[in-house]
Amino acid sequence: MTIKTLLLLATLVAIAAARDNSPLFTTEQCQVRTLDSASHAAMLADPSAVWLVDYYAPWCPHCRQFAPAWEKAAAFYADQATINIAAVDCTQNSEVCNREGIMGYPTIKLYHVPPESKEAVKMPPKSRKNTNTVIAWVEEQMQEHGMKTSAGTDDIDAHIDKINNGCEMGTSKTENLKETEQVQSDQSMQMKYKRLHDAGVAAVSTFENGFYVGTTVLEGERYTAALAWVDALAKSFPMEGNRVALEKLVDAMKKQNKWEQEEWNKLLTQWKKDATETSFPVHLFESKKDWAYCTTYTCGVWTLFHTLSVSEVKSDTALKPSEIMAAIRLFVKYFFSCEECQRHFMMANPESLLEKLTESDAEGPRAVAIWIWKMHNKVNKVLKYNQWPTLENCPKCYVNDSEPLDLNPARLHEEDILVFLKSLMAVRQAEKKLIVAAAKNGLAIPCDVDATSFLLSHPRGAYTAARTVEQTKIFDYEAHVRRLVESTIAMQTEKQLSPSAVEKELRPRTEETMIAAMAAFKTLHEVQKDQEYKINVLVCPSEDKVDGQVLGDTDIFCHVGLLPPLRSEMVKLEVAGLPRHNAAAKDSAWVRERKAIYDRMAPDMEEVILMDPATRQLLEGSQTNFYVIQEGAVHTAEEGILKGTVRSLVLEVCEEIGIPVRLSPPTLDDIEKWQGCFISSTSRLVLGAKSLEYEHPETKKTITRSFSPHSILDQITAAVRNSVIGKSTEVFK
Repeated sequence: MTIKTLLLLATLVAIAAARDNSPLFTTEQCQVRTLDSASHAAMLADPSAVWLVDYYAPWCPHCRQFAPAWEKAAAFYADQATINIAAVDCTQNSEVCNREGIMGYPTIKLYHVPPESKEAVKMPPKSRKNTNTVIAWVEEQMQEHGMKTSAGTDDIDAHIDKINNGCEMGTSKTENLKETEQVQSDQSMQMKYKRLHDAGVAAVSTFENGFYVGTTVLEGERYTAALAWVDALAKSFPMEGNRVALEKLVDAMKKQNKWEQEEWNKLLTQWKKDATETSFPVHLFESKKDWAYCTTYTCGVWTLFHTLSVSEVKSDTALKPSEIMAAIRLFVKYFFSCEECQRHFMMANPESLLEKLTESDAEGPRAVAIWIWKMHNKVNKVLKYNQWPTLENCPKCYVNDSEPLDLNPARLHEEDILVFLKSLMAVRQAEKKLIVAAAKNGLAIPCDVDATSFLLSHPRGAYTAARTVEQTKIFDYEAHVRRLVESTIAMQTEKQLSPSAVEKELRPRTEETMIAAMAAFKTLHEVQKDQEYKINVLVCPSEDKVDGQVLGDTDIFCHVGLLPPLRSEMVKLEVAGLPRHNAAAKDSAWVRERKAIYDRMAPDMEEVILMDPATRQLLEGSQTNFYVIQEGAVHTAEEGILKGTVRSLVLEVCEEIGIPVRLSPPTLDDIEKWQGCFISSTSRLVLGAKSLEYEHPETKKTITRSFSPHSILDQITAAVRNSVIGKSTEVFK
């Protein structure tokens, strides 16, 4: 593969810094005139001047690279009254570009040469597009028809300087490849869902836009290729529910072999609505094209390719890895409209490569995933980026011999590289069907993930976790409503929201959504009469305003799962992690941070206790409140914590049975004085600790402090359990 080819392929790999909808040229910028439908029609109707037009898409990296050259060409002809340089953004003027038969970007056309000509002259797509070649081609075309300009082509730069009149060159919104982001090494579940979201947005974008670049009819070879592409996604896209949705689109496509764009758009609109019945996340295919992680279409498409490359769907119809690569190649050939990206991708991926990859199908996705990874890093090398992942991010991926990283197979651990790639891109669903249900804005939605994954799959918001009592009641329901209201306000301080106004809108919508989720749960699952449920409610604020509503277009989600039986055995705790940043709000961003802490926790540990390292004060657990029994009193933090609903009950029963309470955080410096410690939470109620592990501040050695059962703990545990029913409110019938 040549350096030139790699540089051009880099645009497929690089993640562009500019947004998709950001035009490359502003009106009359350096004599580049921007055309819309009306001005384009006027241009066609006026043969008195020659027009040179660049048809482009802002997301196309080659278009962005070419933009400064186009500005320079415009500056060169600025003193020629009969030659105009223009540009059409095809993402904003698709009807113009379809009418002109624009099949790839950038496409350059010359109009009114000769003046009586009704047909434009197209610059050959394989021509090297820079200022000199564009000007040379224009001059050649005009001379062939006896048309001359007075522009001097001997010294283009000198001519531009002579007539430029202060026009600033290079002001178009070009993409600097050295400033583009590299694929990050974030393996968190939230980032996985962001990548999955972007893969879904990219897939839908190919359906909506890619199929109809340069045409208003999908038929013949393009129809066959489009059907094959959607079918490949239906067999390889992560999550069974998403594949079911895509399979329905395949079935609809097969009903006819010719689709006018208007009827195709109607089909897609209905399909996106129907897809919510099975897709996960529920809005995956009905997205508003907002990227969660990427910033451009090219990044989204590349994320989709990576996602497919590590796909391991277990079904009789699943595609082989080489077939996935063939589908990617087919998509690029017909529907990736960055003209030079397409041409060079096909050059780098001949049929012979597919044949070679086929020989490795028995090994699973390894060959295809590693090939894409190597291609990515070859581009990184040309662009002088570090090899990805770095040795620090994946020490197992390489032979650590103190030499700079390279792609020499002898210095790679390909199995570990594959594991790393899967840890970033592979999204798997549980092998066993989870006993869960969910709802959004009062309507049941599909769900087959646990509560943590559910919360992480949606935008950041205020949330609360509640428990049922006797299946139909919720413990301390009013406290949960207050928490949602207060957390929603705390996360939007700039809006100065009124608590009463927020509660007025939030309460009925929350109840409606919880009831819908519970109804879905009971429809889907049968459980024992003494089984209790854990209810997670998430409120995702929106910037979109709705007349007459304080919260605007806010989404409310509810997840219902089974609550494990209450336990009596004492558990192990460890001190690790820093206090949360905003304890006043129950923010779902904490779920992501908490998961990172839990992932590092030993398997036999129940909970992590957060400590202020400056004072060695123990504030709370990652999802519990924390207490110490010392000198016959209960010590617990009052400030800098999220005060759980069970905590309120613990303090209340302590007062009722005469146990002193000290509202100040316990400190590790006094641990030898402790008589015991315990935690409280929605799912656990009260649970005593048999040990607490912590690090010695000087020696850094792990110390374990053990505890025996204590009568104060026994009294509190019994009193809390006996009081739960009386503190519960009927919500479900």
